[in-house]
Amino acid sequence: MRTLGAMLVATILWAWSAPSVAAAEKTAVEWQVSTGQTYSASNGRMGDTDVLVELRETPTAHGRRYDVRLRNRSGRERPLQNGGGTDYTTVALRIRIPRAGTATQAAIDGVAVDVPADVRQWWEPSKLAGTQYGFAYAIKSGDQEVRRVGPSTKASQWGGRSSGIVRIDGRAYVVPESWERQPRRITVTATEIVLTLVDGQALLRAGEDAWDRFAVLDGALDDQTILDEAEALPSLTAAQRQALAEHFKIAPEGLKGPDATAEALLRRYDRWQGTSWEKSYATRSAAREGWPGEDDSAKTTLFSLFRRGRYYAVAEPGAYTWRNYGDIQWAGGMASGHYDWVRAAFKHYVKTGNRDALRWGMAAMRHAISVDYVWTDYWSAGDAGLARYEKGDHGAPNNWFPPKRSHVWVEGLFLAAAVSGDPWVREAAVRRVEGLWNAWGGKSPAVWNNAYSEVRWVTWPMLALVRGFEETGDLRYWTKAKELMSELARYETASGAKGYIKNTTPYGLKNLVWVSMHGYATLALLELADVAIQRNEWTPAWEAMLARMGTWAITPLPNGPYDPPAGSKPYGAFSTDGWCPAEDACGQATDKPSVNTNALFVDLFAWLAQRDPEKWAPVARQVFNDFVNYAQNLEGRIGYLTDDYPSTETKILGRAQLFGDRAARWLHTSAPARSAERK
Repeated sequence: MRTLGAMLVATILWAWSAPSVAAAEKTAVEWQVSTGQTYSASNGRMGDTDVLVELRETPTAHGRRYDVRLRNRSGRERPLQNGGGTDYTTVALRIRIPRAGTATQAAIDGVAVDVPADVRQWWEPSKLAGTQYGFAYAIKSGDQEVRRVGPSTKASQWGGRSSGIVRIDGRAYVVPESWERQPRRITVTATEIVLTLVDGQALLRAGEDAWDRFAVLDGALDDQTILDEAEALPSLTAAQRQALAEHFKIAPEGLKGPDATAEALLRRYDRWQGTSWEKSYATRSAAREGWPGEDDSAKTTLFSLFRRGRYYAVAEPGAYTWRNYGDIQWAGGMASGHYDWVRAAFKHYVKTGNRDALRWGMAAMRHAISVDYVWTDYWSAGDAGLARYEKGDHGAPNNWFPPKRSHVWVEGLFLAAAVSGDPWVREAAVRRVEGLWNAWGGKSPAVWNNAYSEVRWVTWPMLALVRGFEETGDLRYWTKAKELMSELARYETASGAKGYIKNTTPYGLKNLVWVSMHGYATLALLELADVAIQRNEWTPAWEAMLARMGTWAITPLPNGPYDPPAGSKPYGAFSTDGWCPAEDACGQATDKPSVNTNALFVDLFAWLAQRDPEKWAPVARQVFNDFVNYAQNLEGRIGYLTDDYPSTETKILGRAQLFGDRAARWLHTSAPARSAERK
């Protein structure tokens, strides 16, 4: 698998090659901060700060494309939680490029403008409810405004969105995502072009990066060709996408079922996987109907959320700001890609070739390794690579929402690196795995204290370590993952060897079992099982532990956390945040079961059904049925914005795209249900 991934990356990188150009512009990156200082460099350190700038040039068919990156590496002398590092507030990030000629007019969005010329893109509240109405741009010649578009006052019509292209001297100067990452500005003077990528305040925390792009291309090209070349979306063949789906164990669309019931469940699964990205997968929801901002508003996607601002329409910029674009807003703030939305976007692309999912996925990829990434040590030496927390301003301020090992994903980054061929993304993925290896003891054995019985504290890092081993071949990561598996086994044994881990510590409610944490754990447990079986390192003790977990999880209340289908309730449900063993006192009663938790257990039961079909296949089918038919929205409708807000957006649909591929692939290859066999 590592060889396959390397071949795909090499192929995509080769496809990026283009004829070289005679000479590069002498560009300068200018960084202005709120304290009044302005620093300038093309590469290296920004003045006397520990902020570094890197300008990466890529030749294209008709010019050059640039990636510019600020890296705030202050605080490297000690972990950030111990007081290291300096947070900055950026006021402006400008690219200064000397003019290539002496033309006296520039062309901006179809308007001929005398130099000096300027186009500014921003957002402001409209009289209409909805994010999409508030965009505006203005074109100036000197102090004279020659065009202003937006905000929109017409329902269903977006506000003013500039192309981000200025033509002069035979060249086109381009800022991709011009309106998505507003506020922006492009200025033309008699001597230079100034691309103001950030035109307002934006936080740059210690350990945080800022990543943006621009291009200088042939001005004779039409707008769409210019934007396509500047954007540079990957274009994989169907065979390349299929190979990546196999490599990352993604269930393709259209899997056939062994019987009619299984076939219907698989089609339902396809629709839940696609409904975040394309309306064609959704059913209509009367609760979403009537908003004039988009066609067929009763069907919703992730992009519907961005256009509206929330699950209902509000006059807020939402995700469309320089700092937020590539992330998802929800009730708790910005989600920081929680539940690996980078993976979800690239997953839909490799399954379907959908360019909208790819375009947003590329933005989410850049966001994930800049705003939402901690590039310096946070808690302990060597743990750089953690993800920002899922609340507030991408986890800011740090003391309120610090990064946690329990909220970190890496598969999306490896998948994004394979699709994009971008070495910066690969670097971030490997750095994250390395940071988790260090965070869990490095050369010393991993030790877990079972605080709060928060099993995901162990298993999300364990999943990253296993994937890191699969992608790099570094045995250290595999060894560390097995150490974490041994810790889980140790506490499961200490809890009575009954398939669950209860809280045996003074932190939190003693003896309580956090059911959803065990569901989260299944992805890591099963990925480790795959590799261990392949390497002939799987043990009978680990096999028995997973069987006990399945037996416990499906045991009806009160002896287990499961509430089976009964009467008018056609679906099963699981206790989620707290289940109390009958023989223990927990300080909290078992919580009300939730149908949503089915999503977390579908893959475990599918794996068990592969090992023992007679015992587990009926259970696996039932839980998969309840997952795809009821767990995301009890009304049975399929759509990103449902009536289950706020859990639908970042939670349930994030989980629905992260879990279930293994179960779908199992159902595809399973034997027909006995009822079907008798027909």
